[in-house]
Amino acid sequence: MRAMVLAAGFGTRLRPLTELRAKPACPVAGRLLIHFPLARLAAAGVTHALLNTHHLPETVRAAVGEKPFGLDVEFIHEETILGTGGGLKHARDRLGDDAFLLLNGDTISEADPAALLDDHRAHEATATLALLDDPRSTHYGAIEVDENGRVVDIADLLGKKGVRRGLFIGMHALSRDIFAAMPPDDFFCIVRETYLPLLRRHPGAVRARFVDGRFFDLGRPVDLLTANAALLREPGAFSFIHDGLNAHADNVWISPSAVVDATAQLYGPLIVGPHAQVGAHAVLGPETAVGAGAIVAAHSRLERCIVWEETPVAGAFADEILTPDHRVRAHG
Repeated sequence: MRAMVLAAGFGTRLRPLTELRAKPACPVAGRLLIHFPLARLAAAGVTHALLNTHHLPETVRAAVGEKPFGLDVEFIHEETILGTGGGLKHARDRLGDDAFLLLNGDTISEADPAALLDDHRAHEATATLALLDDPRSTHYGAIEVDENGRVVDIADLLGKKGVRRGLFIGMHALSRDIFAAMPPDDFFCIVRETYLPLLRRHPGAVRARFVDGRFFDLGRPVDLLTANAALLREPGAFSFIHDGLNAHADNVWISPSAVVDATAQLYGPLIVGPHAQVGAHAVLGPETAVGAGAIVAAHSRLERCIVWEETPVAGAFADEILTPDHRVRAHG
């Protein structure tokens, strides 16, 4: 089974963080963002994942690493960014002959991709979109679905109403005939320039499946911190965030290679990554993840923070993302 993960975007709303690395390479809950969709794909039985890159591609490659979760990962670079539709079209010859999955590489979802693909195949659709019952659908543009599970409108652009509406979470199951429905352009959005025309020309070609589980849209620093806190409290489908760590009381997880002074006060949920150092009388947590090789000075205090790898920290910080070059506060 094959899948593609979209990882080429600029992550504009996360600047200045995305001036340092691509958004899929940013950490959350002690792991890098790209690991979350890859983990869901591996759990669904995907064996080969294709990632497109454009912005700071070397950071995406480094974040993915070698055979993450047992996946064979292939990269396809876009010299000019191509959009969600153009990027997929550019990769069409590398996605095999069967139906496949398409996921955003900059969001986190607990939905089951395998169930989405099974539903897609059962109904012989061109595209099947994963939706959540979620009040955020009004803000992002709801997907309207009829009584037979067919998508009839997207973001009110066709003026049609279904019997149910949902939030699209950036997870698609697609058949090969999706490529015949694409425009001739190199750069385009798959939703507006492929799905919407399909709704007009071929009703029923685009379907929806309502899914379960949490979904985190990570557009802003505050969204990263919100997801970080939620996943530290309850990993749910992402128990791999604790791989290689030792469990301590109060939901505190520490790498065996980390050096934590005996006088430090630790409050969970908390992760302290490999080779991190925590000085005397430092206070860490709750809802904080300290990256690999970070150095937290004596008497420092961190609450509800994400500390990037190899970052020196001295002082008191709350609701911030700390990198070697920036201190980024949460803002709504």
